[in-house]
Amino acid sequence: MSGSKTQATNEQALQAARQRDALEGQYLDRVGQQLSSKDYSDGDRARLTQLQQQLTKARSEIQAEVGAREELKKAYDDSTFDNKDADPAVKAAAKKLAAVNKANKPVNAKDNKGKNLVTEVCQPCLDKALAVQDCNTPVQYNMNGSRGPAYKRCGHHTLASYAGWDDLVKSGKKTPSEKNVLVAMSRNEGDLDDVQAYDSEALTMGAMQKTVNPAGGGELPAQLAAFRDSTPANKAVFDRELGAKGYSVEGTGRQATLQFQDPAHPSAAKITGPALKSFIRDHADRWKDTLGPFRSLGRTPEFQRQQVMDFNTRLVEAVNLKPQGYSHPIKSYVTSEYGSSLVLDQSVNRPGLVSQDFGSALNGFYAAHPQASRNPADWTVEQRRLFESDIADRYASLRRGTDMAGRAERLTGALSHDPGTLTFPPGA
Repeated sequence: MSGSKTQATNEQALQAARQRDALEGQYLDRVGQQLSSKDYSDGDRARLTQLQQQLTKARSEIQAEVGAREELKKAYDDSTFDNKDADPAVKAAAKKLAAVNKANKPVNAKDNKGKNLVTEVCQPCLDKALAVQDCNTPVQYNMNGSRGPAYKRCGHHTLASYAGWDDLVKSGKKTPSEKNVLVAMSRNEGDLDDVQAYDSEALTMGAMQKTVNPAGGGELPAQLAAFRDSTPANKAVFDRELGAKGYSVEGTGRQATLQFQDPAHPSAAKITGPALKSFIRDHADRWKDTLGPFRSLGRTPEFQRQQVMDFNTRLVEAVNLKPQGYSHPIKSYVTSEYGSSLVLDQSVNRPGLVSQDFGSALNGFYAAHPQASRNPADWTVEQRRLFESDIADRYASLRRGTDMAGRAERLTGALSHDPGTLTFPPGA
């Protein structure tokens, strides 16, 4: 009795199927461990969950093939026939294997380049799919040739999801329309817990993307100082999230600077400015220590409220600016959510250009409408409806800054264009 070619082929295929089974088991363990232990964006979690489901289905089918091939192997091993392929037990086992293979449907994973996970496991493809950045691990980014670390924007701590909105609105501190403008505008900037250090600044954080400039100063140190000094409770949050991690802020307002004293080396001197910028970028093994405190701070209810209030203050300040060459504030010319959001958007992105660019928009408007009153309070309801739309469109096209056309496009469908839709609390 000698083994047939079919018997040898089955034994080779059985060995390969067992290897695929073991390999897919390893990948299932990996994806399961990642899903259970790490925080991902909703989209990334959905993709990993889909991959887990595909691997589970593929492994189930591989195991069915392994079982059928083991039965065929046993039938061959037990056969006493000279021609083992003629043995009814072998034929029955072979028929069962054929049925299993026919029933096994292709399991095609997009990240597996469309390959059938039952018949071929693309390890590089799966490794790439599993290498997705989680929400709590900073990695290096390259922004126009400037390299540095950043956390992934996962969308779990957005201005829209801020838990304190209802209290602010019910207490009369903010209006629903202010919320609409801030939420829509923040999509052009960042989440409340955004942190990055890859561009020209030393560090950037939060919904308004406030920065620590290369000299150590800037809007972020000023905001941190104001937060620290606002209430004893907020100081406790500052001390816990930043102070205990080596960070401090010296001075207040425009004189505030961010300082860092490495907790791993208590005798180290405090650093700021270029030294801090370099330390953050050059020590990849310390990114969770240098960026992590800001990520954590951005997730606290206290500092989230600080960001919301500061964002709203910027809105009020922006619409109260006087356009270059005009005596009435911007809020006299545009009163819609959309028009006001354009002003806030440029104020955050290029604050020094708002007055000039809005003035240019008014110059074009009055050139096209020479009979329009220079005092917006004199406009009729119908005139205001037409005039505001014209001014907002002109201003949107004239604004200078980064990706201003794209930023305006993201705002236009999210907010009301009707005059009077932006309202403020009494006294604001």
